[in-house]
Amino acid sequence: IIVPPKFKNVIEDIESLEDMSAGLDCEAEGEPTPTYELIDANGEPIIGRPGFVINPNTGILVIEEVKRENAGEYKCRALNDGGYIEAVRRIRVITNTTKNEMWTSL
Repeated sequence: IIVPPKFKNVIEDIESLEDMSAGLDCEAEGEPTPTYELIDANGEPIIGRPGFVINPNTGILVIEEVKRENAGEYKCRALNDGGYIEAVRRIRVITNTTKNEMWTSL
């Protein structure tokens, strides 16, 4: 039996403080078990990039130390013999400048 991939959770945009870790959940189910591709805003694959860890079993992407340049859109794709699904999500990085602006606007 072939079952196309389906995301297990609602994939949401995330916010992260600069220099902290952040995770993007792309976990999917299907038969056979889906494989994952994660692509940055420039269309470049993330796999093997320093500071980015992708769990091949769950599709969860962890950015170990988020930097300002990590902000932007990321595409999660889960695929198997039944097809593929993809979702685009944004990562917003809260920098020290952003935090200061939030406090001064209160």
